[in-house]
Amino acid sequence: MKFQYLLLKSLLLISLLLSASVSNSQQLGSFDKLTSFNGESRTLSYFVPSDYDSTKYYSLMVCLHGLGDNSNNFRNALIDYLSWNQFITQTIFVCPDGGSDQNKDFYSPNGDEMIIVESINDAKANYKIDTTKIILEGFSLGGRSALKFGLENTEMFQGLLLNTPAIQGIADLNNDEGMSSGYMYENASRIPISIIHGDEDIAYLNLDKLLYKKLLENNGIVQHYLVEGMAHSIPGRSITEPAVNFLKNPTPNEEELEFLEIVVPERTISKDVEAYCKIRSVGSEILSQIILYYEIDGVSGNVTTTSTFYPFEIVTIPLKLNMFQLDYGKHTIKIL
Repeated sequence: MKFQYLLLKSLLLISLLLSASVSNSQQLGSFDKLTSFNGESRTLSYFVPSDYDSTKYYSLMVCLHGLGDNSNNFRNALIDYLSWNQFITQTIFVCPDGGSDQNKDFYSPNGDEMIIVESINDAKANYKIDTTKIILEGFSLGGRSALKFGLENTEMFQGLLLNTPAIQGIADLNNDEGMSSGYMYENASRIPISIIHGDEDIAYLNLDKLLYKKLLENNGIVQHYLVEGMAHSIPGRSITEPAVNFLKNPTPNEEELEFLEIVVPERTISKDVEAYCKIRSVGSEILSQIILYYEIDGVSGNVTTTSTFYPFEIVTIPLKLNMFQLDYGKHTIKIL
């Protein structure tokens, strides 16, 4: 009888320990936890919806803070101030801390970027995460790191949300120097990317515009959201929500074209002028024909291009200027 009593007591103790473990692993709301990583203790700042249901799968957003910040402040800014949880629903947020070297980025010291994987693994160990719905977000230098890691590991993420990625100059942009092997732009066609930038963020505005063009040149699944009146910051719901929705479904329409630019010399001394229009398909269907309508000085024209046009592939269409009998002077081209 004594042996049976001790056995039951041991089973009860084990049961209590298991209950405590489950309760602790599925903590809700905003909280911080420590993890051992790369030789130091690092903070993971979480937000878990208060109505979390352990029988359902949730999306995950891993968020990388910027220069000199920390994970706690960044999580609080996203949840308490910007209320991301109000419109990015059924989602768990985890913000890893930059550690003792947080004045740089998540690629310093060597191997530090793997805190992103550590964050994902920790969330998966404690919550039901849909691994097809993991978004990597970053602000400023955190955005720079999110861009690099996301392009290196496209299979891990549903998309990349980049709030003012702090590209460190033209040499960094062009992979002439900077973080190890640089940015794998060739993978831009494999993962949706949303770039958000304020028009008053002068330090990075032109660099991020060039980044957008470089991603486009690689047939990137990318959108650029320029926010009027915003400096080096993160916008509210009116911009962030459509940017996130783009990552979740970049081709909501079957057939849709997006105008990019008209390429034409500003000045020439010849009437034999060549002009081109760059567009891309942003629909889900593969197109076989594109008809482009345009005007020159109010006179209409059109050109038909037949080929195989894949989603997010850039198409360069020559405009037939010789049919308009243009004279010397100023002329205006308008895409209809």
